[in-house]
Amino acid sequence: SVSSFSRAPKSGLTQRHLRRTPPLRSWLRWNSTGTSNKSRTLLTGSSQTTPSETYSVTGIAKQNSWINDVLPFTPSELPRVEALHNQPPIVILPGFGNNSSDYTAPFGEEEFSLAASLQDRGFNVFVVPVERRDWFKVARALLSRRFWTKTCTTDPGYTWYLDRVAATIDEALEETGSTQVDLVGHSAGGWLARAFLVDGKYIGGGAEVNGSVRRLVTLGTPHQPPPNPSKDVTAGALSWIDAAAPEELLSRHGVKCACVCGRAVRGNSEAAKNTLGRYAFNSYSMVCGEGEGTEGDCVVPVRSAGIEGVETLVLDGVFHSMSKVGTYGVKAEPPWYGSGDVVDAWLGALVGEAGAEPVGPVGSEEADPAAAAAAA
Repeated sequence: SVSSFSRAPKSGLTQRHLRRTPPLRSWLRWNSTGTSNKSRTLLTGSSQTTPSETYSVTGIAKQNSWINDVLPFTPSELPRVEALHNQPPIVILPGFGNNSSDYTAPFGEEEFSLAASLQDRGFNVFVVPVERRDWFKVARALLSRRFWTKTCTTDPGYTWYLDRVAATIDEALEETGSTQVDLVGHSAGGWLARAFLVDGKYIGGGAEVNGSVRRLVTLGTPHQPPPNPSKDVTAGALSWIDAAAPEELLSRHGVKCACVCGRAVRGNSEAAKNTLGRYAFNSYSMVCGEGEGTEGDCVVPVRSAGIEGVETLVLDGVFHSMSKVGTYGVKAEPPWYGSGDVVDAWLGALVGEAGAEPVGPVGSEEADPAAAAAAA
């Protein structure tokens, strides 16, 4: 039942003194260090997509900033993002292999969770209920001919997941009184969110896109399939989703998207075993077909994390997961997308241009001096 679904406890906040936050494009420019063609090319490498803009919060790291194929994280002086009055609730879509508690109380530490960081900023947060064992249901696709011909869709392997997304959205709308939600998809949760948006099973009235979703932010999502179909672990589902849910279709129906990817580890085939560089090389090779020298969040390369026509935000020094690389049960030391000192770098994509007004005193809209100086 819906009532049994796991979600983050509500903060109980209804009104707060909020600072006006710029819309997505202004937010990214405000906090970026430049958007030159040179920087976009460097950040995306031999990109398989054509994002409209690629930004880096911390700028283009110099070659000597890398230490053993790892780019250290340096916290940026970013303004804190606060929810606006009447802000739509956020529904978090877990990544492949994750469970709901990874986002509400990872390793039993609720206060350090992504959900807690969002609630502390005034957002109502719901998490799609998933347990690790649920992911074995993806094997249902093995029985279909499409799996072996690499032409899979999300049916039947992921229908269980999308059903839970639909139920969680319904719950969020009912409990908050909102008419729409914002989706935050981590890893595979990002492309599954796109699949949900265009799946006719969850759309009423013959519409092309689900009207219950206002915005989508994806965190470390491998949106692009590998060039070699035999390497595609989704057996064609990624290709199907990319064709079925392009940016043009989503934006035409009012759904705004933003892609986020960490730039923390450079793939290195000559690195010692059990090092981040070697792990990243193997992972990137599977995801995009090229691991040597490729940069990403240690699991997903930057070049695969974008959607054509969608703004891509690159976060230097930010890793893929809350867990240690290659594990689910060991806490990671480096920051990931849900860390408290990282969320403000991408959360601006969910505020502004929302039709909602801030409550209480309005703060300054002047750009951050350090970011402005770096962009000059």
